[in-house]
Amino acid sequence: MSGYVLFAPDLFHLLTRLMLDSRIDSKSKAAIGAGIMYFIAPIDFLPEILVGPGGFLDDVVVAVFVINTMLNKFPTEVITDHWAGDEDLLALVKKVSNSGNKYVSKLPAGRLVKRFTK
Repeated sequence: MSGYVLFAPDLFHLLTRLMLDSRIDSKSKAAIGAGIMYFIAPIDFLPEILVGPGGFLDDVVVAVFVINTMLNKFPTEVITDHWAGDEDLLALVKKVSNSGNKYVSKLPAGRLVKRFTK
């Protein structure tokens, strides 16, 4: 899982770009905003100040959860147009999703995103 931490900046960048995309509706932008807020919140499941770089692992899981939700709601091109990472976004989402879906519901932002996507 530690290799996924390196994708945190790319995922944060993707979420911020999605917030500016006019093709995304406001309800979905609220979910994206929850993911962004989880990145910048000083207190989360694994605080960076206590855990160091490994603290971004929960941020990556939440971001992938939000991105996966958007991939299921919008055409793939809408999401991948904003991806700046080196690895294939869909492959990354699949790998992290398979590893982290069971943990995301325990995180505060995961519950918040589920509330917006109902």
